[in-house]
Amino acid sequence: MMRLKSLDHLGTNPLNRIEAGGQSSDYILEKVELNHIGRFIEPVDIRTLVSGIEIYEHLDKPYLSGNIILTDFSKVYNRADLQGAENLSIAFKKSKNGPIYEKMFIIDLVETKKLNDNTENIMLHLTEEIAFKSNLYNVNRSYRGKPSNIISNIASQFLSKVVNIIGEDNYQGDMNVIVPNMNPLESMIWIKNRATDKDGYPYFLFSTLANDELYLLNLSDMLHATPTLFNAGTPRPQLSSCFLEAMESDSIDGIYNMHLLYWVSTSSLVEHNNHD
Repeated sequence: MMRLKSLDHLGTNPLNRIEAGGQSSDYILEKVELNHIGRFIEPVDIRTLVSGIEIYEHLDKPYLSGNIILTDFSKVYNRADLQGAENLSIAFKKSKNGPIYEKMFIIDLVETKKLNDNTENIMLHLTEEIAFKSNLYNVNRSYRGKPSNIISNIASQFLSKVVNIIGEDNYQGDMNVIVPNMNPLESMIWIKNRATDKDGYPYFLFSTLANDELYLLNLSDMLHATPTLFNAGTPRPQLSSCFLEAMESDSIDGIYNMHLLYWVSTSSLVEHNNHD
Protein backbone atom coordinates (compact mmCIF):
# COMPACT_ATOMS: atom_id res chain seq x y z
CA MET A 1 0.00 0.00 0.00
CA MET A 2 1.15 3.52 -0.73
CA ARG A 3 -0.32 6.28 1.39
CA LEU A 4 -0.17 9.96 0.48
CA LYS A 5 -0.90 12.39 3.29
CA SER A 6 -1.11 16.10 2.60
CA LEU A 7 1.44 18.06 4.59
CA ASP A 8 1.23 21.48 3.01
CA HIS A 9 0.21 23.36 -0.11
CA LEU A 10 3.00 25.21 -1.89
CA GLY A 11 1.49 27.24 -4.69
CA THR A 12 0.36 24.87 -7.41
CA ASN A 13 2.46 21.95 -6.09
CA PRO A 14 0.94 20.43 -2.95
CA LEU A 15 3.62 18.51 -1.03
CA ASN A 16 2.57 15.05 0.09
CA ARG A 17 4.06 12.12 1.95
CA ILE A 18 3.99 8.54 0.71
CA GLU A 19 4.29 5.82 3.32
CA ALA A 20 4.99 2.14 2.65
CA GLY A 21 6.18 -0.57 4.98
CA GLY A 22 6.68 1.84 7.87
CA GLN A 23 8.87 4.18 5.82
CA SER A 24 7.92 7.48 4.24
CA SER A 25 9.28 10.03 1.82
CA ASP A 26 8.09 13.30 0.31
CA TYR A 27 6.45 13.36 -3.10
CA ILE A 28 5.02 16.20 -5.15
CA LEU A 29 1.40 15.75 -6.15
CA GLU A 30 1.29 17.09 -9.70
CA LYS A 31 -2.32 16.52 -10.68
CA VAL A 32 -5.64 15.31 -9.32
CA GLU A 33 -8.29 15.87 -12.00
CA LEU A 34 -11.93 14.86 -12.21
CA ASN A 35 -13.51 14.28 -15.60
CA HIS A 36 -16.52 12.63 -17.20
CA ILE A 37 -17.22 12.66 -20.91
CA GLY A 38 -20.68 14.09 -21.47
CA ARG A 39 -21.05 15.70 -18.05
CA PHE A 40 -17.88 17.80 -17.64
CA ILE A 41 -16.93 20.47 -20.16
CA GLU A 42 -13.30 20.18 -19.06
CA PRO A 43 -11.35 18.38 -16.28
CA VAL A 44 -11.67 19.82 -12.77
CA ASP A 45 -8.45 20.20 -10.76
CA ILE A 46 -9.14 19.24 -7.13
CA ARG A 47 -5.57 19.13 -5.74
CA THR A 48 -6.26 21.89 -3.22
CA LEU A 49 -9.08 19.80 -1.71
CA VAL A 50 -7.03 16.62 -1.17
CA SER A 51 -6.33 15.71 2.44
CA GLY A 52 -5.25 12.11 1.89
CA ILE A 53 -4.73 9.49 -0.82
CA GLU A 54 -4.25 5.75 -0.38
CA ILE A 55 -3.18 3.60 -3.35
CA TYR A 56 -3.18 -0.19 -2.99
CA GLU A 57 -1.13 -2.59 -5.09
CA HIS A 58 -2.40 -6.16 -5.24
CA LEU A 59 -0.34 -9.21 -6.07
CA ASP A 60 -3.54 -11.14 -6.75
CA LYS A 61 -5.19 -8.46 -8.93
CA PRO A 62 -3.84 -6.88 -12.14
CA TYR A 63 -5.08 -3.41 -11.23
CA LEU A 64 -4.69 -0.81 -8.51
CA SER A 65 -7.35 0.42 -6.12
CA GLY A 66 -7.46 3.18 -3.55
CA ASN A 67 -9.24 5.95 -1.72
CA ILE A 68 -8.96 9.72 -1.85
CA ILE A 69 -10.29 12.00 0.89
CA LEU A 70 -11.34 15.54 0.03
CA THR A 71 -12.12 18.38 2.40
CA ASP A 72 -14.70 20.21 0.30
CA PHE A 73 -15.08 23.84 1.26
CA SER A 74 -15.83 25.00 -2.30
CA LYS A 75 -19.04 23.03 -2.90
CA VAL A 76 -17.28 20.96 -5.56
CA TYR A 77 -19.35 17.90 -4.67
CA ASN A 78 -22.64 19.72 -5.29
CA ARG A 79 -21.46 21.51 -8.42
CA ALA A 80 -19.86 18.42 -9.97
CA ASP A 81 -22.79 16.16 -9.04
CA LEU A 82 -20.52 13.20 -8.28
CA GLN A 83 -22.42 9.95 -8.81
CA GLY A 84 -19.63 7.46 -9.40
CA ALA A 85 -18.15 6.32 -12.75
CA GLU A 86 -16.21 9.60 -13.12
CA ASN A 87 -12.57 9.51 -14.22
CA LEU A 88 -9.90 10.59 -11.74
CA SER A 89 -6.36 11.18 -12.97
CA ILE A 90 -3.59 11.24 -10.32
CA ALA A 91 0.01 12.25 -11.12
CA PHE A 92 2.98 12.69 -8.76
CA LYS A 93 6.76 12.79 -8.82
CA LYS A 94 9.59 12.13 -6.41
CA SER A 95 11.42 15.41 -6.90
CA LYS A 96 11.19 18.65 -8.84
CA ASN A 97 13.11 17.27 -11.81
CA GLY A 98 12.10 13.62 -11.40
CA PRO A 99 9.84 11.59 -13.71
CA ILE A 100 6.08 11.93 -13.35
CA TYR A 101 4.00 8.84 -12.52
CA GLU A 102 0.37 9.03 -13.62
CA LYS A 103 -2.56 6.67 -13.31
CA MET A 104 -6.19 6.87 -14.38
CA PHE A 105 -8.86 5.62 -11.98
CA ILE A 106 -12.63 5.26 -12.06
CA ILE A 107 -14.67 6.38 -9.05
CA ASP A 108 -16.84 3.43 -8.03
CA LEU A 109 -18.25 4.75 -4.75
CA VAL A 110 -18.73 8.17 -3.15
CA GLU A 111 -19.18 8.68 0.61
CA THR A 112 -19.78 12.04 2.28
CA LYS A 113 -19.76 13.38 5.84
CA LYS A 114 -20.86 16.94 6.58
CA LEU A 115 -18.59 18.82 8.98
CA ASN A 116 -20.52 22.11 9.11
CA ASP A 117 -22.74 24.24 6.89
CA ASN A 118 -19.87 25.08 4.53
CA THR A 119 -17.55 22.07 4.66
CA GLU A 120 -17.83 18.31 4.22
CA ASN A 121 -15.47 15.38 3.87
CA ILE A 122 -15.78 13.29 0.73
CA MET A 123 -14.23 9.84 0.29
CA LEU A 124 -13.90 8.57 -3.27
CA HIS A 125 -13.26 4.86 -3.71
CA LEU A 126 -11.08 4.23 -6.75
CA THR A 127 -10.38 1.35 -9.13
CA GLU A 128 -7.80 1.54 -11.91
CA GLU A 129 -9.35 2.16 -15.32
CA ILE A 130 -8.14 -1.14 -16.78
CA ALA A 131 -10.55 -3.09 -14.55
CA PHE A 132 -13.54 -1.24 -16.03
CA LYS A 133 -12.20 -1.38 -19.57
CA SER A 134 -11.83 -5.16 -19.26
CA ASN A 135 -15.55 -5.55 -18.56
CA LEU A 136 -16.33 -4.19 -22.03
CA TYR A 137 -14.82 -7.22 -23.77
CA ASN A 138 -15.44 -10.94 -23.89
CA VAL A 139 -12.70 -13.47 -24.65
CA ASN A 140 -14.11 -16.67 -26.09
CA ARG A 141 -11.40 -18.25 -28.25
CA SER A 142 -8.58 -20.77 -28.25
CA TYR A 143 -4.88 -20.05 -27.75
CA ARG A 144 -1.67 -22.05 -28.05
CA GLY A 145 1.69 -21.10 -26.58
CA LYS A 146 3.51 -20.53 -23.33
CA PRO A 147 1.29 -19.09 -20.57
CA SER A 148 3.30 -15.85 -20.57
CA ASN A 149 2.83 -15.43 -24.33
CA ILE A 150 -0.91 -16.09 -24.17
CA ILE A 151 -1.30 -13.58 -21.34
CA SER A 152 0.70 -11.00 -23.31
CA ASN A 153 -1.42 -11.58 -26.43
CA ILE A 154 -4.70 -11.11 -24.57
CA ALA A 155 -3.44 -7.95 -22.87
CA SER A 156 -2.30 -6.51 -26.19
CA GLN A 157 -5.36 -7.50 -28.23
CA PHE A 158 -8.06 -6.37 -25.84
CA LEU A 159 -6.50 -3.85 -23.45
CA SER A 160 -3.60 -2.35 -25.45
CA LYS A 161 -1.35 -3.23 -22.51
CA VAL A 162 2.22 -4.52 -22.42
CA VAL A 163 2.97 -7.37 -20.02
CA ASN A 164 6.53 -7.15 -18.72
CA ILE A 165 7.73 -10.70 -17.98
CA ILE A 166 10.39 -10.70 -15.28
CA GLY A 167 12.70 -13.66 -14.74
CA GLU A 168 12.85 -17.07 -16.39
CA ASP A 169 9.67 -18.17 -18.20
CA ASN A 170 11.00 -20.90 -20.51
CA TYR A 171 10.31 -23.81 -18.15
CA GLN A 172 6.68 -24.36 -19.06
CA GLY A 173 6.10 -25.48 -22.63
CA ASP A 174 3.28 -24.67 -25.00
CA MET A 175 -0.26 -25.22 -23.81
CA ASN A 176 -3.62 -25.36 -25.61
CA VAL A 177 -6.44 -23.50 -23.91
CA ILE A 178 -9.96 -22.46 -24.79
CA VAL A 179 -10.91 -19.39 -22.77
CA PRO A 180 -14.43 -20.15 -21.46
CA ASN A 181 -16.30 -16.87 -21.95
CA MET A 182 -14.35 -14.52 -19.64
CA ASN A 183 -13.34 -10.88 -19.81
CA PRO A 184 -9.63 -10.20 -20.60
CA LEU A 185 -8.41 -9.77 -17.01
CA GLU A 186 -10.30 -12.86 -15.85
CA SER A 187 -8.76 -14.79 -18.77
CA MET A 188 -5.25 -13.62 -17.92
CA ILE A 189 -5.67 -14.53 -14.24
CA TRP A 190 -7.12 -17.94 -15.16
CA ILE A 191 -4.13 -18.75 -17.39
CA LYS A 192 -1.65 -17.32 -14.87
CA ASN A 193 -3.07 -19.66 -12.21
CA ARG A 194 -2.23 -22.64 -14.42
CA ALA A 195 1.43 -21.63 -14.72
CA THR A 196 4.34 -22.49 -12.42
CA ASP A 197 8.11 -22.15 -12.63
CA LYS A 198 10.56 -25.07 -12.54
CA ASP A 199 10.35 -25.26 -8.73
CA GLY A 200 6.55 -25.17 -8.66
CA TYR A 201 6.28 -21.55 -7.52
CA PRO A 202 3.19 -19.61 -8.66
CA TYR A 203 3.12 -16.50 -10.82
CA PHE A 204 1.69 -13.10 -9.93
CA LEU A 205 0.18 -10.65 -12.40
CA PHE A 206 0.03 -7.11 -11.07
CA SER A 207 -0.03 -3.41 -11.86
CA THR A 208 2.24 -0.77 -10.34
CA LEU A 209 2.56 3.00 -10.24
CA ALA A 210 5.98 2.79 -11.90
CA ASN A 211 4.52 2.80 -15.41
CA ASP A 212 1.49 1.81 -17.47
CA GLU A 213 2.52 -1.82 -17.96
CA LEU A 214 1.46 -5.04 -16.24
CA TYR A 215 4.05 -7.34 -14.68
CA LEU A 216 4.19 -11.14 -14.64
CA LEU A 217 6.58 -12.36 -11.96
CA ASN A 218 6.96 -15.68 -10.17
CA LEU A 219 7.37 -16.05 -6.43
CA SER A 220 10.82 -17.62 -6.78
CA ASP A 221 12.20 -14.46 -8.42
CA MET A 222 10.60 -12.32 -5.72
CA LEU A 223 12.44 -14.32 -3.05
CA HIS A 224 15.77 -14.76 -4.85
CA ALA A 225 17.69 -12.25 -2.72
CA THR A 226 21.05 -13.52 -1.47
CA PRO A 227 21.57 -13.58 2.33
CA THR A 228 24.54 -11.50 3.47
CA LEU A 229 26.10 -10.74 6.84
CA PHE A 230 25.95 -7.02 7.55
CA ASN A 231 28.46 -5.52 10.02
CA ALA A 232 30.46 -8.77 10.02
CA GLY A 233 33.21 -8.83 12.63
CA THR A 234 31.46 -6.32 14.87
CA PRO A 235 29.73 -6.99 18.21
CA ARG A 236 26.36 -6.71 16.44
CA PRO A 237 26.40 -8.54 13.10
CA GLN A 238 23.11 -8.64 11.28
CA LEU A 239 21.68 -10.88 8.56
CA SER A 240 20.68 -8.79 5.56
CA SER A 241 19.48 -9.45 2.05
CA CYS A 242 20.52 -8.04 -1.31
CA PHE A 243 20.16 -8.73 -4.99
CA LEU A 244 21.11 -7.22 -8.34
CA GLU A 245 18.50 -6.30 -10.91
CA ALA A 246 18.77 -4.80 -14.38
CA MET A 247 17.38 -1.33 -15.07
CA GLU A 248 15.28 -0.51 -18.11
CA SER A 249 17.83 2.20 -19.04
CA ASP A 250 20.98 3.78 -17.66
CA SER A 251 19.27 7.04 -16.74
CA ILE A 252 17.62 8.85 -13.86
CA ASP A 253 14.20 7.76 -15.14
CA GLY A 254 15.40 4.14 -15.30
CA ILE A 255 16.65 4.28 -11.70
CA TYR A 256 13.41 5.83 -10.45
CA ASN A 257 11.20 3.35 -12.31
CA MET A 258 13.14 0.28 -11.12
CA HIS A 259 13.21 1.60 -7.55
CA LEU A 260 9.47 2.20 -7.55
CA LEU A 261 8.66 -1.13 -9.21
CA TYR A 262 10.59 -3.27 -6.70
CA TRP A 263 9.45 -1.16 -3.77
CA VAL A 264 5.87 -1.77 -4.94
CA SER A 265 6.28 -5.52 -5.54
CA THR A 266 8.11 -6.25 -2.27
CA SER A 267 5.84 -4.04 -0.16
CA SER A 268 2.83 -5.68 -1.84
CA LEU A 269 4.23 -9.11 -0.96
CA VAL A 270 4.56 -8.09 2.69
CA GLU A 271 1.03 -6.64 2.65
CA HIS A 272 -0.30 -9.80 0.96
CA ASN A 273 1.37 -12.11 3.50
CA ASN A 274 0.19 -10.02 6.45
CA HIS A 275 -3.40 -10.33 5.26
CA ASP A 276 -3.00 -14.07 4.80
